[in-house]
Amino acid sequence: MVTGDNISESQIRQIFDSAPVGIITLNSNLQIESINQSVFEFGLFEFGEKSNLIGKNVSDLKPF
Repeated sequence: MVTGDNISESQIRQIFDSAPVGIITLNSNLQIESINQSVFEFGLFEFGEKSNLIGKNVSDLKPF
């Protein structure tokens, strides 16, 4: 079992990347810091490459 005391950054990244739900993390300026693949699989937003989204403001996302 993984607990907060012994979870590594790579384990957190693996959970984030393989999550069955879309996850977008933002900084305090509402800029995208990270995004997982599930966001693209749901097709809820129209965007290009993952790398094109990092640093953009969340208000720039255009839903279909």
